[in-house]
Amino acid sequence: MSITHTHRMIAPYHPPSNRTRSSRRADLFDRQDADPLGLRRVVTQVSHDLYGTKDVQDAITASYVWLADQLGHLTLGLVPTLLLSWAWVNWSAHYSVGDGWRVLGLVAIAALIFVYWCYKEATDYQDAKKRAGKVFFFDSADILWNVKTALLYFGIGGLLAFTAFAFDYWLALVVVIALVVWPALRVAYWWLRRKLAFQQAGLPYLYRLANFTGSIDTAAKEAVIGIANLANRKILLHRVLFGRDVVDSDTPIFGTCCWRVHCTPARPA
Repeated sequence: MSITHTHRMIAPYHPPSNRTRSSRRADLFDRQDADPLGLRRVVTQVSHDLYGTKDVQDAITASYVWLADQLGHLTLGLVPTLLLSWAWVNWSAHYSVGDGWRVLGLVAIAALIFVYWCYKEATDYQDAKKRAGKVFFFDSADILWNVKTALLYFGIGGLLAFTAFAFDYWLALVVVIALVVWPALRVAYWWLRRKLAFQQAGLPYLYRLANFTGSIDTAAKEAVIGIANLANRKILLHRVLFGRDVVDSDTPIFGTCCWRVHCTPARPA
């Protein structure tokens, strides 16, 4: 009886996903001594999420999901406003509606769509609060910051669509894009640092064993602990846009964490 050695039936070498040309390009901005949650690591992660090679074991990360969510929010503000504005402009041109009424109609369309999204986010918040049980603490500040973030990208999408139809020259659209880039990127940076902290901690949310790369060094632990001090902490938009949203290192973390075993939520006092 002959025995077939399995190693002879399997290709001896397959380059890992981080050795592909796309992934190597995504790593160009990174450095070994970079801040675990700094700009270099955020840009590198975004490059991997949007451009790097994706395999089944690393396709879904917390940062990838957040980026997809915000692109969806921006699209939900942009596309309905574009479609209704296009219909209104064509109707007003057919019936020779004056420029003033045409622009006023465009303002109404963009405003009503944004108001609808505000209403939906508010009702979702109230429903989530009602569904919350008594075992885990309902972090209202965190949920509200999620709502504000979604509305920001809804509003940016609607504003871009409105500008495209309300003004007859492309320079206006360029100016509006320049104005919205800063808040869009600053809020994204705030959130992506947090998502990157979750990924460094190796939390079970959207996590597979293939993602585990070993122990977390001291610098990464301190960075994750610092950014985790956010329970019931109000986040102010102007601090995110124009300053440093510094987390007080003395603020107690909601929940006690053992890095090598598991995380146990702490009950509110």
